[in-house]
Formats: sequence, C-alpha cells, structure tokens
Amino acid sequence: MPETRFSALSRNHAWMCPALALLLAAAVLMLFGLSVWTALVAALLLACPAMVVWGLFAAARDSRGRNKAAATTCCVDPSPSKPGDEIMPKAILLAAAVGASLVLGGTAQAHCDAIGGPVTTAAVRALDTNNVHAVLPYVPASAEPELTATFTQAMTVRAGGPDAKALADRFFMETAVRLHRAGEGAPYTGLKPADTDFGPAIPAAEQALATGKVEPLLEFLSREIEHGVRERFAHAAGDKPKEPTGAAEVPAAREHVQEELGFIGYVEAIYLATKGSGHAAGPAAAEACRH
Repeated sequence: MPETRFSALSRNHAWMCPALALLLAAAVLMLFGLSVWTALVAALLLACPAMVVWGLFAAARDSRGRNKAAATTCCVDPSPSKPGDEIMPKAILLAAAVGASLVLGGTAQAHCDAIGGPVTTAAVRALDTNNVHAVLPYVPASAEPELTATFTQAMTVRAGGPDAKALADRFFMETAVRLHRAGEGAPYTGLKPADTDFGPAIPAAEQALATGKVEPLLEFLSREIEHGVRERFAHAAGDKPKEPTGAAEVPAAREHVQEELGFIGYVEAIYLATKGSGHAAGPAAAEACRH
C-alpha cells in the first residue's frame, strides 16, 4: 500500500515525542529534586514515548524486511531507508544516556542535602570554629551576605543553651543547603537523614578524598564497570537469532535487538559520564562538592 503523506510525516517526526518527554522528565527532576514521587512521574513520562520509539523502530525493521523480500522476488532494488528509520535507534540510545545521567546526577545532588554530607558538615564546622569562611565556598558569591547574616544570628542563638544550639545549628544547615542548591539551579527539598543510603560510589569517592589515595576508588569503579559491561554483553551477544523471514520470528529478533541497543546505550552512558562533571552546574558548587 502506498505511503500517504500523513503517515510519512508522522513517522519522520515521531522522534519529537520521546525528545519532548525526556525534556519534561528532566525538568521535573531538576525543579523538584529526586524523590519517590518525582521518579515515578519521570518514569510515567518516559514510558509511553519509549513504547512509541520501539514500535516505530520495529515497524521500520519490518518495512525494510518486506522491501528486501520484494526485491529478491521481483528483481527490484529495495527502497532506501527513510530519514525516520535512522532516527529510531539514535533516539533509544539518547534515552538510555539521558536516563543514566538523570539518575546519577540526582543521587549526587541529594547527597549534598543530607545531614553529614559535605555542605552540612562544613556548616557545623563553621559554627564550632566560629569561622563562617569554612562554609562560604559551598554557596555562590551572591549568597555570601545572606549566609553570613544567618551565621551571625545562629552564633548568638547558640549561646542560649543546648536546645537553642540545636535549633540554631539546624536552621543554619538548612540555610546553607538551600543556598547551595539555589546555586545549582535546583530547589531545596529539605535535609535528608544522616543514615540515607546513597550507594557505594559516594562513600568510595569521599574515602579517596579523605585518604588522598585514588587507587581503591579506581579498582572499585573498574570492577563495577567490568561487571556491568560483561553482564549486558553476555545478553546482547549470546544466542543471536537469524534475521526473521516471517512474522513468527519477529518477536525473538525484536527482543535481541532491544538487548543489543541496551548494551550500546549502557556503554555510551558510561562514556558520557566520563566527559561530564557529575554534578549540577554552578562554579561554587562544582568546586566545593564534586559528587
């Protein structure tokens, strides 16, 4: 059946749907921070476009297969692939890379919100030593007057007894984290508990900074990357089905293609992570909190 102008337009521009959903999901995480609810909203935003992308990619493969079969039978060159056909796998890889970046970046930023994290630790140290300069590097220069004024108030209130000290410390920590997050262009969503589990990567990075030895961190990352690559490679490279020649063979081939693209996207996401800062934008934040 001839392809109508509407169907061609829909296919060639269908990539705009997942791209828009990715932008919306990123906006939700950046504006409201990483939480169970924002993660759920982001997942819902990405679910439908992911299915659309996969459906279009599968349809493009089936179309090329039919064209090839027709060319073999009728001695006619198969029709060249359309621009939309080449966009589908790229869109899937983009989704994988962006998704990884959002998760990793959101976890690192949330760590700066935690009690015992780098910002709150610097805030308490500033109060204990009566030295506001210890925490100023964690906020933008434009926020220094507000944080300094809050520091002066907190030092005064601290002299009122244990309860007053606890209240002043909490308020100063919250102010420091709020200004730190504002410097990253992210909202303040409250202090996270001290026992929040952020996974093994952040403690390993902190240990490297504390000891001045990076070798254990490199060994840890090498093990994790090797394990992830080998596991995904085993699924993507093993038991590769033959190219389908009938409808019954398409599902198995589609599943294998998904594993191959997932493997490529995983490797690409790792590569992109090595080229980025791993933290939200902002000179003061990037220099003082490189998690």
